[in-house]
Order: sequence, then structure tokens, then C-alpha cells
Amino acid sequence: MKNAKGDFVALIDDDEFPNRTWLLELYKAIQRYKSEGVLAPVMPVYEKEPPRWIVKGKFHEKPYHETGYMLKWQDTRTSNVLIKRKVIDGSENKFDSRFGRGGEDKDFFKRMMDKGFFFVWCNEAPVYEIITPKRSKKVFMLKRALLRGKSHLLYPEFGIKSVVKSLIAIPIYTAAIPTLYLLGQHLLMDCLIRLSEHIGKILYLVKIDIIKQRYVMD
Repeated sequence: MKNAKGDFVALIDDDEFPNRTWLLELYKAIQRYKSEGVLAPVMPVYEKEPPRWIVKGKFHEKPYHETGYMLKWQDTRTSNVLIKRKVIDGSENKFDSRFGRGGEDKDFFKRMMDKGFFFVWCNEAPVYEIITPKRSKKVFMLKRALLRGKSHLLYPEFGIKSVVKSLIAIPIYTAAIPTLYLLGQHLLMDCLIRLSEHIGKILYLVKIDIIKQRYVMD
């Protein structure tokens, strides 16, 4: 991004591919809504047919919105986005390298929104994310959830309320496990993922780092 010379910067993940009109639709949206940036959908494409509980639980489907929707920082990511170059100009307008394991995109957009920049959604510019069989394995999904929990500690709004929320959530989700086990694997995994996020937050808060590095995606 430092070396980008144009008036706009487009970002896409290395395991994604766009359609032919992707960049044009992003550009049209950023012009139409006069925003500093525009985000768009990421649709899963499976290398191999996934287990039924993966599809039923929509574990690889990301939220989407109506075109023109003004995004909150919680809605943001960098896996499909076009932003104006001016947004990343200035030493304070950079990604925070402390995150490292994920979450730096939401932190970036939150800080930019605090500066008065706004970002909108464009449903007409999807990209397609290749989902390898490994990413549908339960261990992989739970390790990623633990990492997401750790990243919460670096968000500016993290505080005692967030800690209390996790301390309440952990026993509730734990108690629900036997019932959800009987109701369906997709419901059980959804519970375990949420539980892992809260556990990751609390463990990292007390300096217990059970995952030293980002879980390799391939």
C-alpha cells in the first residue's frame, strides 16, 4: 500500500478472485455515494464438497448489506475493498502491526471513522473465496476463534464490560453444549466457536498465550 501511486487502493485477499466487473462496480459505488471507501461481498467457493453441517451453519458466509448502507466499524474488513488514497496518507493512518494475528482491519476502519471518514457497501462487486478442506475442520475453526478472542484486547473500546461479558458467556455456552450436541452439529460448533472467542480473550488477558502464531490457512 505504501508503494501505491494512484488515487485509489483496492484490496483483495490472496485466496480470492473477482469477476470481470468487480473493480468497475466498486469505483462506481465510491463515486455515487461520495464515500472514502466501499466494501463488498465475499462468497465462499469450496474446493471439495464440505460436510453438511458446514453449509447448514453458514460458517464460511460473511454478512452482507444493501448497496449504499453506511458501514459501522464492526462491519468492516479488507478482503474486498476500494478506498481513496488520501485515507492511508499520513503516518497515523496505518494498520497497527501489534495485531499481527487478525483484527487490524477493523481497528484501522474504526480509527478512520473516528476521523470523520465514512464507508459504504456495494452488493454488485462480489469476490469469491476459495475454501480448502482444512478450513472446514473443527480444530482449525476453533483455533481461529481463539485468535479472534485475543485480538479484542487491542481494540480501543476493550474494558471491564468486555471482560465481564466474557466471564458471563463462558459458563452459559459451556452449559449449553450437551443440549446443542443433541440438536445438531452446526449448532454445537457455533456454540464452541463463540465459547472459544471468549476463552481466547480471557486467557490472553491473564498472559496465557496458547496459540503462538496465526494458524496456517492452506
